Amino acid sequence: GDGDGDGDGDGEGGSGADADSGGEGGSGDGGDGAAASDGVRGADGGAVVGDREAAASPAMGGGGATAAASLAAAAQQADADRQEAAAATAAAVAAADAEADPYTRSCATRRVVSVVFRPAAEALPAEADARCQRRRHLLAAMTAYLHSQVAAGASADPVLGEMLLRLLAAEGSHAQLQLLLTQRILPDSVPLALFLFQLAPAFAPAADFGLDVLKRLGAPAQEALVAELLQQQDVLAACRVIRNLRLLAFPPRPVLAAAAECGSEVFTAVYSFFLLRNASCRGSASFAPEEACD
Repeated sequence: GDGDGDGDGDGEGGSGADADSGGEGGSGDGGDGAAASDGVRGADGGAVVGDREAAASPAMGGGGATAAASLAAAAQQADADRQEAAAATAAAVAAADAEADPYTRSCATRRVVSVVFRPAAEALPAEADARCQRRRHLLAAMTAYLHSQVAAGASADPVLGEMLLRLLAAEGSHAQLQLLLTQRILPDSVPLALFLFQLAPAFAPAADFGLDVLKRLGAPAQEALVAELLQQQDVLAACRVIRNLRLLAFPPRPVLAAAAECGSEVFTAVYSFFLLRNASCRGSASFAPEEACD
């Protein structure tokens, strides 16, 4: 028994003495070789296990980083899948609308806007955060719906288009807003031009897009927009429209009256504007008697 223990101990741990000391608890007085060798495994095995744990800890840390990266990639993929599903659903709805007659299509579009998109927009968080997933999904669905309407031969819904532009402007996504305006997805209208002029303080190119819309709409829409700007006391924007679109026949009296309500500084600027207009068009800075501005 001792001989076998010594031999096994030497083979496993390196010395018979170590085997005897490790095997005392397992074999009373003399025990057998198996008990001694088990003792060697117990004595040396503790150190071996400790070394393995120390060596494995960096690997476990690397595995944790890999798992975190995998989870992040899976979350991004799920986000992309949801946006794609929302876009596909919007495209399918728009295609179904395009196959209907104009009246049914208009009613269906209003129903989609009032039942689906408007409640979803109102349920968004108050803070306009472009990183909000719910907001991104809604914007993707709105954009896909408008594009699908145009691709199917229908005109994009102006109410939904204005809603989309307001959401993009609120979160500061000016690049996407400019892309939509450049592609001319939205139909030209006086409310669209008015919104663009109102957006100009935060996004300067919006005023140029508003002027382009007015040029395509023609003189009646241009004069209607000037009247709307005056009603909202945005007198300087109204003068900008008059100057850029050469609305030389627009009566100056309502503009001066609106400027007088905005303070002396604004009134002086608007009065000087019309004096320059008179000098350029008539060769004299004086107002015509029928304009009743003197």
